[in-house]
Amino acid sequence: MLSIIVPVYNTEKYLAKCLDSIIQALEKVEIKTEVLVINDGSTDNSKIVIEKYKNEHPQLIAAYDKPNGGLSDVKNFGLDHAKGEFISFIDSDDFVELDMTEKLINAQRKNDADIVTCNTVVHLPKGKTYTMFSPIYTTPKEMTLQLLRKKVPVSVWARLIRLCLYVDNAIQPIEGINNAEDYQQMPRLTFYAQKVYSINDALYHYNCTNINSYTATYSPKLAEQVMLSVNLLESFFQNKDIEYIDALNFSKAEIYVRDMVKCC
Repeated sequence: MLSIIVPVYNTEKYLAKCLDSIIQALEKVEIKTEVLVINDGSTDNSKIVIEKYKNEHPQLIAAYDKPNGGLSDVKNFGLDHAKGEFISFIDSDDFVELDMTEKLINAQRKNDADIVTCNTVVHLPKGKTYTMFSPIYTTPKEMTLQLLRKKVPVSVWARLIRLCLYVDNAIQPIEGINNAEDYQQMPRLTFYAQKVYSINDALYHYNCTNINSYTATYSPKLAEQVMLSVNLLESFFQNKDIEYIDALNFSKAEIYVRDMVKCC
């Protein structure tokens, strides 16, 4: 079974396109699926959009409405309620290619992978786009080191992830940290993975035109959250191979420089 988790907060402008793409993508999938659409206390009409799709697809969509707790909180809520062996996160202002789920599942079956990754089309203002590529990793350690260096996409979306990696190893984003929360998850997930795989197709569409998203804003508080994620990773990898700490230190230096530039 596959569980798709869709966190929602004030994305009524994009939500219908997101859900339409997910529903159409699942039409090609033969395994049992569920779509967990979680409204995190939206103040716009997102809840109305969710209820419409829930009524139209009652067997597929499970709708939840909770008080606002932030991105990490709503992702943890989704992980707690997911019933699938695998999960896939899709942000509610993004959308997917109609064959994304099918291709990810086929790649997982063929390679018996714990994590399967696809490439991403990034949508910028004024209609500009570019493709964000994920390398073909040979081992989970190689992927972990690249993630720690932040030389590859660190997002949990555009992936198929075996749920037991979260459950068996007590991995979850720290609530209250809503910036770089994916960065604190992915290297720990790949560290415990037995096999990872990437497919060379751009199947996920990442929307960078939403000016209200976390990644579109800067504040000292959000910068502090990034460093809290770095500190968590530093603690996790402290007694493991020194290569992990070296990779993390490389990323830490880049983060400091980037935040100084943004602050100025």
